[in-house]
Amino acid sequence: MHDTTVHRARLILRANAIFSTVTGAIAVVAADWVSDSAGIDHVVLTRLVGVGLLLFAADLVRQARLPESKLPFALLQTSVADLGWVLATPVVIAVVDLTRAGTIGALAIAAVVLDIALAQLWVRSKLVSDDRIMAVA
Repeated sequence: MHDTTVHRARLILRANAIFSTVTGAIAVVAADWVSDSAGIDHVVLTRLVGVGLLLFAADLVRQARLPESKLPFALLQTSVADLGWVLATPVVIAVVDLTRAGTIGALAIAAVVLDIALAQLWVRSKLVSDDRIMAVA
C-alpha cells in the first residue's frame, strides 16, 4: 500500500507539472491572444505569469523526484501554493475587467488547480498515515 501511495504522490505532482507547463506555455507563446481574449491590458503581465508557471512546473518535476521522506512536505507546500492561486482567482476577477471568456477561463483553471490541490492533500494524508502505521509495526 505504501509504495502505491508514494507512486500516486509522484504522479499527482507530475500531473500538476504538466498542467502548469501547458498553461504556462500558452501564456508565454500566445500572450497576445490570451490577453486579448481575456481582456487583460498588459501582455507583459500575461507572459510573466506564464514564465512563473513554467518555473513552478520545473520545481514540481524536481519535487516528484524527491526522496520518499520529503514528499509529504513537498505536497503540503505545493498545495498551499495551489490554494493561493485558487483564492486569488476571485480577487483577480473582481479587480480586472475580464471578458466573459477571461472569467470562464480563470474559473476553469482555478477549478482544475483546486482539484489538484485537494488530490495532493489527500495523498499526503495517506503518506503520513502510512508512515505512522509503519512506525508502529
